[in-house]
Amino acid sequence: MAVMVADVVTDYWSLGAEVDDLGDAVLVRRPGLPRSTFLHRLRPRGVEELDSALDAARTIAQVPQIVLDPDAPPFVEAELVVRGWRIDTSVQLVLPPGASGPAPDGPVRPAADADREALRALFRADHLETDRRSGRAARSEERTDATVEERWALGPSVHWFVADDGEGPVGFFASWAGGARGTGVVEDLFVHEDRRGRGYARALIGAAVADARVGGAGPVVIGADPSDTPMRWYARLGFRPTVILRSLTPPT
Repeated sequence: MAVMVADVVTDYWSLGAEVDDLGDAVLVRRPGLPRSTFLHRLRPRGVEELDSALDAARTIAQVPQIVLDPDAPPFVEAELVVRGWRIDTSVQLVLPPGASGPAPDGPVRPAADADREALRALFRADHLETDRRSGRAARSEERTDATVEERWALGPSVHWFVADDGEGPVGFFASWAGGARGTGVVEDLFVHEDRRGRGYARALIGAAVADARVGGAGPVVIGADPSDTPMRWYARLGFRPTVILRSLTPPT
């Protein structure tokens, strides 16, 4: 199950991208969106093969991130940490096929093209809140714009939903049915902090899960920051903690 979840998550972030099989690794890239490039499925047998995989990737694109799956050789993470790469983690939770999740009620609807500017403003609010809470300097407007473009680049198989309070979108969430694997992904949950506590997040999750199931998904995966509280709420909704995924960012 853990390997399947890792594969589904990387499949999701590979949507709409160019994929290069390098032998001991797979490179996912989007020309013009360098921050969305990542290397995954690393299978080197030793340090020499790891360096060869990194060199091969760098001849094609800058590699800002490596995503590790449970089958990656353990020495890869240790070797890169010694070299100064930073570890980030996410906990992946799975809603089993027989669990329906919350009811998709409330003022939630599919996002329309006319909502794009409002969604961009919500992504900006999300970034500013996250950076403020973590004590980091606020990321740039250009970084937010790149994040939004990365999301649109995932393509039409990813369905976006918005919570609308009658004056416009106040929250968003995305759903992907998962294709041939039959395991869906719901991703990027956000409700503006001024509109929380009104059931919007629960309704967004319900709508996204229902959409993935209509598309053929059985299990549905959601990711969370292990240092944040939403993961406990997801567990109360029926999502079962399944695997910790690690990613590595090179030193600057």
